[in-house]
Amino acid sequence: MKPEEITTKLTAAADKFDLIAHKPTDSDLQNIREVLHPILLSIAWDDKHNLIGLILEHAAYKQLYKEAFPTPTRPPSVDDTIAKDATPAQISIANKTHDAAIAKYEQYEAAFNGVSHFFQENIQKTYISGLKNQYTYYTNVTPMEFITHLQKNAAGLDDTEVVDLPLEMRKFLPESDNLLVYFEKMEEAQCKSVRGGLPISNENMVALAIKALMASNMFPVGMTEWNTLIKAQQTWKQLKEIFLDAEEKHDLFLRAQGENGPLANAATTGYPPAGVPMAELPTMLDNLALAVTQDKDLLDQLVANNTVNTETIATLTATNKSQAATIKSQAEQINALKKKAGEGNSRPVYSASNPNPAWVRGKYCWSHGYGCTAGHTSETCNLKRLGHKDNATRANTMGGSDKNKGWD
Repeated sequence: MKPEEITTKLTAAADKFDLIAHKPTDSDLQNIREVLHPILLSIAWDDKHNLIGLILEHAAYKQLYKEAFPTPTRPPSVDDTIAKDATPAQISIANKTHDAAIAKYEQYEAAFNGVSHFFQENIQKTYISGLKNQYTYYTNVTPMEFITHLQKNAAGLDDTEVVDLPLEMRKFLPESDNLLVYFEKMEEAQCKSVRGGLPISNENMVALAIKALMASNMFPVGMTEWNTLIKAQQTWKQLKEIFLDAEEKHDLFLRAQGENGPLANAATTGYPPAGVPMAELPTMLDNLALAVTQDKDLLDQLVANNTVNTETIATLTATNKSQAATIKSQAEQINALKKKAGEGNSRPVYSASNPNPAWVRGKYCWSHGYGCTAGHTSETCNLKRLGHKDNATRANTMGGSDKNKGWD
């Protein structure tokens, strides 16, 4: 990305952002990160590093990229390291290398100035005046110094508030529309605990979530699968995968029954045990078929023995036809259910904004993996995780999520 393009993007972002006229809160700073991180991550700056290092805490950056962010220095206008006896080929290579270093620094400089401009334009001067120099003003203040200063003085990260986070997190499940929203809230709270200096570990996250899920009794099938894992396997990542899958099957089952389906009454009382798990539907169908077959055998025997009157025979015949119709209807529902579960070009999945979109073949998102809707890509993703790369594709995932790989 050219320096002028970087400047244009950051200037446009600053213009769209509303001025923070009050004392900045932790939520305000998180909103700033959500605007700036995607822009900085989209800049192809280095094979190893990324310009997100301008505003990302050193420890977090090193965890992502395995090395500290390398702050560049301005290269000289002319490369004076070329040997006097260098061959034309050596001189050409040296010049290209030097030009690349200048271009890289100009990208860094454009991002540096653009982010600094963003803070100066969108934070009430009262709350950044402590960084101002009487001679150079904010010229030499780095983006990291801006965000560190604001974070240190931000409202909402008081020890008494951060220490209460686990109590607040217990309310997240009943307040969430679905598990995807719930898990996102949990992870946002964990990030806040880190910023507040009282980090909540993944082990604590697992314990809080399992307690909430057990209390809700919403997904006993997922709980059963979870309890088969040994302690070392009971990770936060595994918990999300198991229960999101359990919720998807639960939702699919309930939708398949409809308001007037043969199992509608059972479905409204819970799933399972009152409902019928997906794996047990074929067995249920077999049992119904056997019952109807037994009724037909009984009918034939009664007719042969002349032990019932015409009215009784008519009643049994009607019952037999009715049950046969029920079996046919349930067979059609099961076939539709299987198709929805993965035999077509897409399978259902929900989000907070749309409960029934369809995954499309060939899609990929760095944060969410291979199960994406038609308009969902790494670049257009509206829920980007830390380290998200807009340029990630199936051909080059850039170390992104493998979630749902191979579904299509």
